[in-house]
Amino acid sequence: MKLTELLREQHRDLLELFARLECTEDPNERRRLLDELVDALQTHADMETRVLYPAIRARGVTDLDALVLEAIEEHHVVELLIAEAPELDPEAESFPAKMAVLRKLVERHVDQEEALLFEAAPALDADARAEGADRP
Repeated sequence: MKLTELLREQHRDLLELFARLECTEDPNERRRLLDELVDALQTHADMETRVLYPAIRARGVTDLDALVLEAIEEHHVVELLIAEAPELDPEAESFPAKMAVLRKLVERHVDQEEALLFEAAPALDADARAEGADRP
C-alpha cells in the first residue's frame, strides 16, 4: 500500500472514531472509544513525523517546509489535549466540548495535509513498508 493511501485510510478511521464517540452517551463506551482514539492518533502522528514529514522536507521547498512545520505544531496541540485523556471523565459536562475541539483540530489537519502535503509528497508511491510506515 502506498504511504499516502495508508495515511488517508488512517484519517478516515480517526474521523470514524470521532463520529462513534459523538454518538454514544454510555460512559464506558466513551472511555473505550477515547482510549482507542488516543492510540490511533499517537500511531498516526508517529508515522507522519517519522516518514512523511522528513520526506517532504527533503525536497527543500520553502512553502512545503512551512506547511510541515505547521503540521508538527498541530500535532503538538493534539498531544496536549490527548495527554488529558486518562483523567477525562466521560460523564463530565465538558466531555463533548473537549471532543468537539479535538475533532476540529484533527479535521483541519487532515484537510490541509491531504490537499497540500500529500499532493507534494515526493516519490512516496513506494510501498509504505519500504519506507518504514508499517512499524508502530
